[in-house]
Amino acid sequence: MKRRNILITFFLALAFTVGSASEAKETYPSEKITLVVPYKAGGGYDIYLRALSPYLTRYLKEVSPGAKGGEIMIKNEYASAGRKGYMMTFNAKPDGYTLGAVGSGSLIEGIIEQKVEFDFTKLTFLVLANASRKAIITRKDGFNSWKEVLQALQKGPVKMAAGSFGRTNHSCSIITNEVLGTKIKLINFPGTAESLNALVRGDVQLAFVDEEPIQGLLASKEVKVLLLFDTESEYPGSVTITELGHPELAENFTDMRFIVGPPKLDEEAKNILLAALKKAQNDRDFVNWAKNHKYRLVNLFGKEAQTALINFIDFYEKWRPALKKYRE
Repeated sequence: MKRRNILITFFLALAFTVGSASEAKETYPSEKITLVVPYKAGGGYDIYLRALSPYLTRYLKEVSPGAKGGEIMIKNEYASAGRKGYMMTFNAKPDGYTLGAVGSGSLIEGIIEQKVEFDFTKLTFLVLANASRKAIITRKDGFNSWKEVLQALQKGPVKMAAGSFGRTNHSCSIITNEVLGTKIKLINFPGTAESLNALVRGDVQLAFVDEEPIQGLLASKEVKVLLLFDTESEYPGSVTITELGHPELAENFTDMRFIVGPPKLDEEAKNILLAALKKAQNDRDFVNWAKNHKYRLVNLFGKEAQTALINFIDFYEKWRPALKKYRE
């Protein structure tokens, strides 16, 4: 009887241990995934991530059969210029249930001032999802070509709206002047909307902008592109920075948008997320949506995405002395 009781106790303990182990290894993802976005709702990357989320959920369930979770919950944490959101991603438990969004453009000011609070390269890079293009534009009755801009500069000053002081578009405008040897007068405004209003009013002759926010004005032919920071252009009458001999600006004058995990993300969760993201980013319906909304898909995954950010940081560190000069 005593031996029988010992055996019963042993098998009960074994069953409990096996049951606990199976619960601990529940198929990932078993719950909702929080995606921390360090921007306000309704912005370009926020819209993109909300459109991508249902596709990511679908493919998480496909690549991880038996997964009971995977729904994406967007959490906008934009306080202190996004620092709160970045901190949440850095400090999150690396179990795959907290991911983050990173835009390279938001890092430039910190690089120049050498006040980068986080080592972004230590994050777990999942995908460089898309990247915006930069352009120099004029209003509909403005210059007809970049050549006309250069001719006008020989006769007198040309003013260009360059966005907020010290931010991405202002920094890119400074570098453009330095590289091309132009002396366009840069005028700062609080943001893109104010820059575009100044252009349309005639307060400035040019504006340095991201491509996405000007789609409505381009469609209504209120503005036109003169110089596009890319290797090729679909805009009639425009020239590319590559054609002007500076492909390095095409590579780095962009806001690269990443999806990342916290440092040392669980390997199994990382592999499942990578597989699902590859499928989601290449889903035909999603690709068509992105194309219709002028989002340029990049689709660099894992280490390739991390390398892209490292190269971006290196580029702006090289330009730090010239950019700091304009801040003094």
